[in-house]
Amino acid sequence: MQSESLELWKKNLHEAIRNIADLNSQRIIWLGRSLDYESSFDEYMMSLFDDFDIERFISKESWPNMKLPESLRLEIEQLIMEFNSYRVKATDKEILEDPEWHKITNQAREVIQNWDKNR
Repeated sequence: MQSESLELWKKNLHEAIRNIADLNSQRIIWLGRSLDYESSFDEYMMSLFDDFDIERFISKESWPNMKLPESLRLEIEQLIMEFNSYRVKATDKEILEDPEWHKITNQAREVIQNWDKNR
């Protein structure tokens, strides 16, 4: 993969994880309180797992090209594990109130903090 493509992939995935980390923004956007944006839990997950393929990003084939620390890969791996074990609620409002979702947003914040200090 060319370096420009890698940089774009990193940028897009970073943004997607940052969105997961921002619970306040989710409340505004997911519950229809924003005049400019509309989204949902499902759209955030599709972005992270389908559009930006977080699992391939940390794979043995891709990760060495990212030139990022192993500690970040481990934190992203932990985030994926938390997503995979999350029991999705019936509505976005219920998700936003769920303490288990808050744990995921906290892990996403950890990922972003690590990533930002290694840029």
